Amino acid sequence: MPSQFIHIEGIGLSASSRHSSWHTVEGVLAEAARAPGAKGHIVKPRPPRLLHGVDPLLVESNVRAVAAEAVDAKGRRIRRDAVVMYALVASYPVPTKSVSGDALKDYEAWRTATLDWLKAMFGNQLASVVEHLDETHPHLHAVVVPGLDDNRRIDHRLHPGYAAREAARRIGSDHKQAERAYRTGMRGFQDSYATAVSARFGHERVGPRRRRLRRDALLARQGAVMVTTALSELTRGLIAQVPAPDPDTPLRPDAMKLRKLHEACAELSTQLQAGRPPDLDTLMALLEDIDGRATTGTGASQQESWAADSWEDPNRDIGPPDCQSEVDPDDDIDPEADTQWDVDLVEPGEHDPEPDFPDDPPPDEDPSW
Repeated sequence: MPSQFIHIEGIGLSASSRHSSWHTVEGVLAEAARAPGAKGHIVKPRPPRLLHGVDPLLVESNVRAVAAEAVDAKGRRIRRDAVVMYALVASYPVPTKSVSGDALKDYEAWRTATLDWLKAMFGNQLASVVEHLDETHPHLHAVVVPGLDDNRRIDHRLHPGYAAREAARRIGSDHKQAERAYRTGMRGFQDSYATAVSARFGHERVGPRRRRLRRDALLARQGAVMVTTALSELTRGLIAQVPAPDPDTPLRPDAMKLRKLHEACAELSTQLQAGRPPDLDTLMALLEDIDGRATTGTGASQQESWAADSWEDPNRDIGPPDCQSEVDPDDDIDPEADTQWDVDLVEPGEHDPEPDFPDDPPPDEDPSW
């Protein structure tokens, strides 16, 4: 099943030591606008479609005006690499070449829902949203320009990670606790989008490589896939051996049942291979046609039982990042701390490791607070 991808990142007027030279306000806006000379990762760039606000290239002057007025915690001018803008990317998990017909309607509904969520999340600070259709997956780029608080510092309350970290600092948390709060805030950001948008379109909150199943559940699913696939192939072969009936002669009941059984096996195999619980209502309807009588239970109650049996263990959510993205959306770029943490992957059932956070930087090197 496809999974969501949404990412938010803090951008400065100059690139920090951890980023490429183009990773600046000017570079990010030029890439979003598909301006000549921007980051050249697109073979045949197409002009973006403006969905909200102004052209990305017109946002830079506003960002520079805010940065010129901003000060740090000691009242000094902020550093050139201090975060003064947020860049967001929300990607639709269906290849661009496949977005047509009914799939196009689904994409357009997703686009509208994502745009509504961005407006509700960032309000008047949402400066620009554009649509890109010239890459492997259609996606939206959004730009947020935070304002200044009463002390002329960059107001990061709209950034879920920065806001959570600052709240932790205000109550006396140490650096490690503050960073943990930051990551919790970023997970809340992902959860909010999953609830408001992804769940409506069947997109999973967590990608397939970040989920772990208990060994017995994994073996059960693999066995079910093997059996249903074999039954589907077997019934298809038997159907092929049934002589074609005369157009005026109704199909024999046993042949009709065989076709229904093939449909049920094929549908169940497809659902299991996609890694999702089966649609029991549909399967029961097919089985009722085969048996000629109502099956026991309802799809809703069986579905609840399926979830209760922990087909997917929500407590084992630690693993490699989603194979569809290079960046774990929960682990947003942190402008204050070195992101090169050593984290040992664990086998299911072990305790989750704690990241080794670096020491707190000296105040005069603090880029954003």
